[in-house]
Amino acid sequence: MPEDVQGGLNKALNLQWMDHSIKQAFMICDAPGHGEDINGFSGFYGDDYPKGSPDGFKLQEQMKTFAAKNINFTIVKVNDSCDAMIKVMHANYDSPSRNMNVSDLAHAV
Repeated sequence: MPEDVQGGLNKALNLQWMDHSIKQAFMICDAPGHGEDINGFSGFYGDDYPKGSPDGFKLQEQMKTFAAKNINFTIVKVNDSCDAMIKVMHANYDSPSRNMNVSDLAHAV
């Protein structure tokens, strides 16, 4: 932990969609992505890539792209370690006409 969330999102953003498709992305997360700006980790927890994705992907820009491409986005959160990342994702995806859906399973088990 952290994991290459931004690398996975990059793969999803490069999928080919038919023009008339209803686009939906699901992300099940148990660890945040790289970068202290999105994972809240420093010091004790550490992050091998505290400045963010080693490939240069920016979660903030990726979420704006999901929204611009009209890709509905749902997160299934299995613990609280992803809260800082999800907050950043909301800030860059949500608008008056679009909201990212989060299913919180952190306290269901």
